[in-house]
Amino acid sequence: MKKSIGTILGSLIFILIILAVFSSIILINNQMFNLFSNQITMLNFETEKQNEKIEIISSAFDKYFPRKILITTSSSYSGNIFSLLKPFDDNYLSLNSQPVSPSQKLINVSFIFNEIDIPLTITEIRISLIFSYDLNSILFQYVYIFKWSTNSWVLIDSENFNEDIIFSHKIISVTNDNYIHSNSTLKIRIESRSNDNFKAYFDFISLKIENNDLNKTVATYILNNSPFSSKLVSSVIFNNTLYKRYDLNITIPSGNIILIKIKTDIINSNIKFITKLGNIYQSTISN
Repeated sequence: MKKSIGTILGSLIFILIILAVFSSIILINNQMFNLFSNQITMLNFETEKQNEKIEIISSAFDKYFPRKILITTSSSYSGNIFSLLKPFDDNYLSLNSQPVSPSQKLINVSFIFNEIDIPLTITEIRISLIFSYDLNSILFQYVYIFKWSTNSWVLIDSENFNEDIIFSHKIISVTNDNYIHSNSTLKIRIESRSNDNFKAYFDFISLKIENNDLNKTVATYILNNSPFSSKLVSSVIFNNTLYKRYDLNITIPSGNIILIKIKTDIINSNIKFITKLGNIYQSTISN
């Protein structure tokens, strides 16, 4: 009887030892798996962080770029809205003239600005253009701005050219006269005419709204060059003496450009954007 009890106890102890060994093996395996998983997660995070490519195209007080292009008259064209964001980058909106009569060739294109924060005290609206032309005869260029109260185009600049134009930079200033709609939209139209075929290259166009407001709008255009969506979680505006942080929750899809607007009274300043991955992108805010 005692021998049987001893045998049973021995078997139980053996089973307990086996269970303890297996439990230890399972625990070690789980710990190793968790450690390995954490290492993989950290590696993926660091790889993704390194591959995140955010570009601040422009950051300026009350300065905007067109968000849409409407080509009314042109036989063919190439380029898009991205072609107008950076000057002298070999990326243009190129348009070929279209015959509208035996002796008249025409290009007609409109640039639509929206998402404008309308200041309370507008002193001047300034349009900046950089353009080129390939000509065969004299060309006449007309620049219009749309007046919403009369639903009509107002001529604000005209010029003629007798020879090819390479990167002409023109700044046109007007006082506000119902040019910005209450829905934050402004429209510019450029009409070019010649007796012979010609080609136009629009390299850059921007809109600057001068004002006397104490709090100005920092308009920042950000392009996501990453192969994945990026998330902005905060922004900081600062100068030598002042500093202010803003919480953000903005996702930028891959290949997209977005406009971020922040009101501030901090002048002569810089801006930083921080992503969820921890990358920081900084730019000086242009006046």
